[in-house]
Order: sequence, then C-alpha cells, then structure tokens
Amino acid sequence: MPARASELTVRQLEAIKPPKPPSDLRKAVGGANGLCINIKPSGSRSWLFRYSFAGKRQTPIALGSYSRDVNSLSAMREVARGFNKLIKEGIDPKLHLKDKQKAELFKKAQGITFKVVAEEWIKHKSGGEWKTARSVSRGRQYLSDYALPVLGNMAVIDIQVDDILKVLKPIWETKTPTAERLRIYLQAIIARGLHSAKAMNQANAAAWKDNLDFYLKAPGDVHKTKHHPSVPWEDMPQFMKALYQFDNPKGSRPEAQCLAVAVLCGTRSGATTLMEWDEVDLDKQIWTVPPTSDDKQRRKSKALAWEIPLSEEAMRIIKAQPRLERTTRVFNTLAGGEIYDMAAIPRNLGFEGVAHGFRTTLQNWGKANGYPKEVRDLSLQHKQTTGVDAAYDTEMLLPQRTKLMNAYMEYVMSEVTKG
Repeated sequence: MPARASELTVRQLEAIKPPKPPSDLRKAVGGANGLCINIKPSGSRSWLFRYSFAGKRQTPIALGSYSRDVNSLSAMREVARGFNKLIKEGIDPKLHLKDKQKAELFKKAQGITFKVVAEEWIKHKSGGEWKTARSVSRGRQYLSDYALPVLGNMAVIDIQVDDILKVLKPIWETKTPTAERLRIYLQAIIARGLHSAKAMNQANAAAWKDNLDFYLKAPGDVHKTKHHPSVPWEDMPQFMKALYQFDNPKGSRPEAQCLAVAVLCGTRSGATTLMEWDEVDLDKQIWTVPPTSDDKQRRKSKALAWEIPLSEEAMRIIKAQPRLERTTRVFNTLAGGEIYDMAAIPRNLGFEGVAHGFRTTLQNWGKANGYPKEVRDLSLQHKQTTGVDAAYDTEMLLPQRTKLMNAYMEYVMSEVTKG
C-alpha cells in the first residue's frame, strides 16, 4: 500500500518552485488520496485528481485553476474525498461527472422553449435576410398563427415529429406554400434551440428528408405552381390601345397610366406603384429602383439599386403626373392615396392576364425578336450570381436594355399611335 502523502498547507504549496522545461511537475497535496497540484514551467498551477479504477490507471481529472485561498484547498480535498468514495462504490468518477453534466444540461435545456428561441431567431433574421418590417411581420404572423399555439411552451429538445405534424398537417394540402415556408422556419428555429441546449446530435423534428417525408406528400405533388397569366405579346398593341381608351377622359385613371409604365418598363406592379420622384432622373431618362428597406418596401431589388431605362412614352406618362405635397410618390389615386387595383385591369378590358404577367409578355416578345437572354433577364431585374452570366451582370448591359425597351415601346404603342 503506497505511503500517504503529507498534508501540505497553502504556504508549502506556494513554496514549490516551477520545474524546468519541458515537463510539468505533479505533486500530491495530501489530505485526500489522488489530489495533486500540477505546476507548469511557466509557473501556472492547476488541480488534478489522479486515480485508478478497475485495476487500471485512468487519465487524471482536471479540477480547474489553482487558487491561493485556503478555502479552495479545503474544497478540492472534499471533491477528491467524494471521488474516492465513488471509487469504493464501484463508480468511475469521470463517468459520474459526465452524467452530472448531462443532467445539468438537460435541466437547462428544459428552460429553452420554442417561443423563446423563435423570438431570438426572428431578431437574427431581422435586418439580415428579412430586410423589411413587412418581411418580419409576415414571418412572425406565420409562427403566431400556426406554430406557437402547439409548440410555444414546449422545450425545444422535447419537440417530436408528431408535434410538428400537428402544426403542418392541417394546412399542408390547403395552404401548401405557407406550410412549406413554415416548415423551413420550424427547422431553423429547432436547430438553433438544439445548439443552445448543447444537443446538436439530436435529430431535428422538422427536417424533411428521411423524416417528415414519411408522413407528408411532397409539396410539388399537392400544389402546382401557378404562373401569372399573361397577355400574349402578339396582342399587346391591341391591349395598349384598350388601356389608353380606358383612361378616358385623359388622366382620369391614374391606375391605367401606372400600369402602362409597368408594361413599358417590364417592372413589378408593387415597385411601379411605389415609384418616387427622387428615383427618376428626367435628364438621363433613368429610373433607379432602390434597395428594399422599411421606407422602400415591396421592391424586390434586394441589396442592389437597379437602373431601368425609360422609353419616350414612359417619360411622357411620368412627366404628366401631378406632384402632390403630401406624398413623394409619382403615381397616386385621384384622392392622393396609393394605387392598389391594377391587377384586374387586363381582364376588365377583355384580356386573359394580370398585371404581373406583363413581365412574361416582355420576356416572350424579346425572345421572339432575337434579344439575348442576358439582356432580357436583366430587363426584368433577374440577376445571375454565378457562372458565365454573372460576368455580363457586372456591366448591367444598360445600353442593350435601353435598345430593347425602346423597340418594345414602338411595338406595343403601334395601335395607339395610329389613332
């Protein structure tokens, strides 16, 4: 039986000189079997517990940095005595510590609820991927309407596939795009919660592959993407003639004038209705659509300002709009409010299509008339970020797009100018 180490005092421990490099010095401090002080050549000191278990020498257990406090020495001796008691009971103290840490982590994880993590995730997305208050509000609404009533007070580590199905099943086949987006939100929130709970190895209950796909039909099987119906490009001269006749007496239908500019510029309805005077350079005949922000919402131009060439007819319409003191918008209702009701105009005029569909019309006309794909795509604010097409985007091809827009204006206005 090895001799018991002398019970050293703090002063005696302080008197021990650091060893010469490269080895550390380990010295038993006495008072409890296995308790040692580890001294590095640099002079830094820490506590170790050296022990054998099941007849084998085990890797020492690190007990933290050394302190000159007498109470600290006493506390370390109590820890070592507790370990020795466990060894006598046939319990490896290292495994005991791991189990204790797991229990503490589990207890902490129980306090990490879905609602808390969801709020942290929303804050993380705000100002980043979700650049506008509208985006944040929509994401928050999805969670509030569908997820929080079921998952809100649950610990993230307790959420199972059945819980996710309670959220998604009621809307999976009736509101598929919403449900699919919500599932992505749930997966991201749960992943964040599991990371916070140090439970990254736990399966994510909202994951799709080899998980929810066992219980839910693929989104594409239950919901077919509906493309915006568009007026055939061959009918555009007749449509523009009908649109201009709709604005009778002239200037009485601001929504018709706004739609005409959207057609001539190939722009989205939301961006066109929100056009502001400071975005239009009348001298250069350029409309610069700004990046989306809380003040400039529904633009879908992401982080880029986008220059759109204005044809002669687009310029004429814009210049004819009255400037109102109470708003900076170019297009307004006769009462001075924002224009919302352009979508149904084509069908009201007897054409199968909606306002957004005119972007498809422009794309098809450009293709039929031999304009390169990169020019057509950029004319619709479709920016490539990888591959060969990205090289074209560095110049934005403004001269080529100007040529396309002017030719398109002459075509679609051909019946209007006749009369």
